[in-house]
Amino acid sequence: MKDIILKIVFFLLCSFMGLVFIYSGYTKLYPIEPFEYTFVDLGIGGWRLAPFIARFMIGLEFFIGLLLIASMYIKKFTVKLTAVSLIIFCIYLIFIIISNGNNGNCGCFGTAIAMTPLQALIKNSVMLVVCYFIYKYYD
Repeated sequence: MKDIILKIVFFLLCSFMGLVFIYSGYTKLYPIEPFEYTFVDLGIGGWRLAPFIARFMIGLEFFIGLLLIASMYIKKFTVKLTAVSLIIFCIYLIFIIISNGNNGNCGCFGTAIAMTPLQALIKNSVMLVVCYFIYKYYD
């Protein structure tokens, strides 16, 4: 009975995190221009490269979300990729907080849900804790 409950808990955790990633990618698609502008503003790429970077990041979020929901390669690949992407997003958010303060929308959910950089940092930290829990205890 305990094993069944743990499997259900892990399925729900993975599904919830997967849905967050898919929703995050989806909300950045319409409109995509503000997300592209983020890369131009950061100096990562000019207007020629920003559309490719933006679409790659959105695709990565969809990919991670689908892997989590399907529970594919959880310990070998998926949780590690999820954690690395969350850490990179956290570094970006810390950079934003240091340079601009805790103002405005971080863009984590496009224009659908406005979150300050600190709120997004807390959300990502909670998701990292869930990643650790999944990695440590998932069979």
